[in-house]
Amino acid sequence: NEDAARRVAGEIGGMAVRCNVAQEMDVRRLITIAEAQAGPISVFVGNAGLPSNGGYEVPNDEWDRTLGVNLMQHVYVARHLFPLWQQRDGDKHFVVTASAAGLLTQVGSLPYSVSKHAAVALAEWYAITYAEYGIRVSCLCPQAVETGMMPARSGGGVAGTDGVLAPQKVAQDVVEAM
Repeated sequence: NEDAARRVAGEIGGMAVRCNVAQEMDVRRLITIAEAQAGPISVFVGNAGLPSNGGYEVPNDEWDRTLGVNLMQHVYVARHLFPLWQQRDGDKHFVVTASAAGLLTQVGSLPYSVSKHAAVALAEWYAITYAEYGIRVSCLCPQAVETGMMPARSGGGVAGTDGVLAPQKVAQDVVEAM
């Protein structure tokens, strides 16, 4: 959502760059622009997500979209950012946003659950493999966050059991954990 990105960038003094995270060249362009305008990236948070409902009947194009956004964004970022980080000293932290659905399951949402399980596995692999380069990797697995994907609601459904988290709370927890 380019308009929302520009609004938030204006609020926080950041920049907005149009990027389809499911497209590798867009991700490469994002990294190039960010480094050119703001300097070397020391923290990257992969936070895009795409819901998907259904089971075995979900068509291939929906699987492709879901895996592209929920998994491949992290592959593309690492492919283009980790080589830069391997040559640098200092802080290097990659945060993969998965979901509680990556640890358990999301009933009624096979592509989402599978993509989030894969994101958790990918984060673990990156953490083990690239630790020797000083690259720290964290994997965020919140249950439900009040976003466009999960509007706030009171009660009902599995997510309603423990409540829906405010995005500001999740962001603060990530900053404190780093």
